[in-house]
Amino acid sequence: MHLRQLKYFIQVVEHGNLTTAASSLGLAQPTLTKSIRALEQDVGSALLRRHARGVDLTEAGERLLRHARSVVVQIDDAMQEIQDLRDGGKARVSIGAGPAWLRRHLPAVVARVVAERPGLQISVSGGFDDALLADLRIGKIDFVVSEIPGNEIPDLKVLQLSKDDFVVFGREGHPLLGQPRTLAEISKAIWIMPPPTTRASKRFEAHFLARNVLPPVASIVADSMAFLLQAIRSSDALTLSVSSTARVADGWGLSQLVVPEIDSYREAGIIMRRNSKLSPAAQSIVDGLIDSCKIDSRS
Repeated sequence: MHLRQLKYFIQVVEHGNLTTAASSLGLAQPTLTKSIRALEQDVGSALLRRHARGVDLTEAGERLLRHARSVVVQIDDAMQEIQDLRDGGKARVSIGAGPAWLRRHLPAVVARVVAERPGLQISVSGGFDDALLADLRIGKIDFVVSEIPGNEIPDLKVLQLSKDDFVVFGREGHPLLGQPRTLAEISKAIWIMPPPTTRASKRFEAHFLARNVLPPVASIVADSMAFLLQAIRSSDALTLSVSSTARVADGWGLSQLVVPEIDSYREAGIIMRRNSKLSPAAQSIVDGLIDSCKIDSRS
């Protein structure tokens, strides 16, 4: 079994089609097919089921995929560390960050760490939920700082840093401010929300369904929190966000509606690959985030 075979196998799974995967890899399809068959011979079991639309995984394939991704990421991490040594110790850290962290804690911590470590190169990618975790799994980023998934994920480990309530926000002077509102009342408002695949949007919808109230359909969907909050300030629309939004610059001009039926919270923190060790540079950023959140919780 060779590393190249594992990388080819992962590509086939991600594309779901041998022809598409071969094109992406710059290979002839017979060459890719031969590699997959050799891998199946090595493990002694079929890994893929072929069908008219492409391929999907057998049970053996699912188990190999989990380990293959871990092996490939660890090898890539090792090669990156060696490259950093060749470059004179210039460490690189790639971070995936949820919207709230892009505005709070992370910018100050990253700036401080860079000042303390000349030559350190940091890249920060913003996003939501599953997209960030997908990049984490394939080694595109070193760790994620965002909302923690509600259920345990076998290939990832988490470190909780904060806990925050979900609340409804509108602009200052919004006509629904001033007294408690029911879900039925706020369902008639215009809503601006993150993409429906995010945990925040799913949690929002669940509140309505649990009380037999038809959830509102978002009039505007935005994957930029800055855009979303600016649109709220400029209209009578509402959105769901964490309560700490009111304590950052982007929260200027927003007010919290009292909606007793919305009583959920979000736990957030660091998410890492379970079988991977952070570099000293990445660990220094994690340590900075831990200290920053401790200070914030006491203020």
